[in-house]
Amino acid sequence: MYWIIFLTFQFICVLLSWQLPFLKKIIFTLMIFILMFFMIDGYFNGIDWVNYYYGFITYTDVMDYLSSYEPLFGSEIFILKYLFTDFYLSIAMYYFILSVLLYFAIIKLRGLFDFNICLFVFLLIVINGIDLFNDQIRQAMAFAISIFAFLKLLKNEKTRFIIIAFLAVCFHFSAIVVLLFYPLVTKNKKSVIFFGSCAAFCIVILSLSNELFSNVISLFGAPGAVISAKIKVYFSKFEPTFGLLAIVNLLIIFRYFVATKYETEIERILWNGSFIASLLHLSFYFFPILHRLNPYFNLFYCLLSAYYLRSLIRLLTINRIVNYLSILLIIASVNISYFNDPARPENYRGYTLDYLLGYYDIDKDKIKRCNSFITDVPFCRW
Repeated sequence: MYWIIFLTFQFICVLLSWQLPFLKKIIFTLMIFILMFFMIDGYFNGIDWVNYYYGFITYTDVMDYLSSYEPLFGSEIFILKYLFTDFYLSIAMYYFILSVLLYFAIIKLRGLFDFNICLFVFLLIVINGIDLFNDQIRQAMAFAISIFAFLKLLKNEKTRFIIIAFLAVCFHFSAIVVLLFYPLVTKNKKSVIFFGSCAAFCIVILSLSNELFSNVISLFGAPGAVISAKIKVYFSKFEPTFGLLAIVNLLIIFRYFVATKYETEIERILWNGSFIASLLHLSFYFFPILHRLNPYFNLFYCLLSAYYLRSLIRLLTINRIVNYLSILLIIASVNISYFNDPARPENYRGYTLDYLLGYYDIDKDKIKRCNSFITDVPFCRW
């Protein structure tokens, strides 16, 4: 019920943005604030916090953080701990910084081309899943920074794109795909198809050498060791299966092949990105852990839909219909999976008030959560 209330608030804001377009920026600001509030208040509904809390109370100097996390994330958490000493307050400040970055990234992107910023925020949440912001806070920060990188790419500022994309990598290694694939979306159709297909083929081949790959990944400190362990577990039970999202991918790929023209240059770029996203997502079925890369590619689906629906009075085209249908199927698949995850708490709720009043025992909940996790990889680090 807790997250349903959150999503309802956000959806109402989207409806208001269509009805009151002159208030769109104010409504957008409200949506970012609501996102920040619910992510802070509902933070302990997540899973990853138990390991961040362990590091917070255990690590004593910056080198402990740098050896356990990506450099910028480790440095930021170390600074927040030094400034605020309290774990929950530090997390709240982390979310504040994340929300500010997300706000300005979207506003600046909106300055380049017209799209519904309120719908875009809503789609980022429901397509990537609540856990991107509630759980995977390193990747959420990397994702926000990657929007800035995409902005620089659209402005043809290649050096700044590389620098900003590298900063994203320093928050979460998964952002390396921003450096590798984002430049491809501005290329012509033949290049997109060729290089995208080559990348997908390489991922399938790499899945056949998963043992070597996991051993190489394990060399990248504590994060690499955790990823390596997950890769080995995934492949010990590996059977390539294709679900609802595979249908979405094939639909987008087919439409991309037959499409001959686009209304604008930005539509062409976003369709390039959507094609690459779909092609790679199909290959991820052979390498399951790579599904963690999806948010960086989902950006194109979200932007394309927000671009098409910048106002409700728009003619329907085949491109639009394919995009809308794909969006609906992705939303259904992602959120059914999230709310049926057995590792999640049975009852989602807010924690801020209980924490401030001293009713919430974080250490007791940490032990309870770790004892209840049903995973093949030892999740808790102690």
